Formats: sequence, C-alpha cells, structure tokens
Amino acid sequence: MVQFIGGMIVDLISFLIGVFIAATGRTLLKLFAVDEPSDIQSVVVGLAFWGFVAMLAYATL
Repeated sequence: MVQFIGGMIVDLISFLIGVFIAATGRTLLKLFAVDEPSDIQSVVVGLAFWGFVAMLAYATL
C-alpha cells in the first residue's frame, strides 16, 4: 500500500514538472530561437522562470 501511494506521488510530481516547468521552459527557449531544446534545458529555464515569478509575487506582498 505504501509503495502504491509513493508511486502515485512520484507520478504526480513528474507529471507536474513535465506540464508546468518543462513546457514553460521549452516555450521560452523556442521564443528565443532554440529550435529543439533538450529536456535539461527546458527544465532549467522553466525553473528559473517560475522562480522569478515567485520572487515577483513575494515582492508584491
């Protein structure tokens, strides 16, 4: 039972990273003329983008 719940959590996290972080990074890289960005590039740029958005949101509080 614990392995089932742990597997579901891992699947959920990987899905969220793929949808929100990597897709955002891939879109931003394509905006700046990178034709086929790798997954690592997409994740790094996506994390940087969402980190910047979080900092801006925190600064407005």
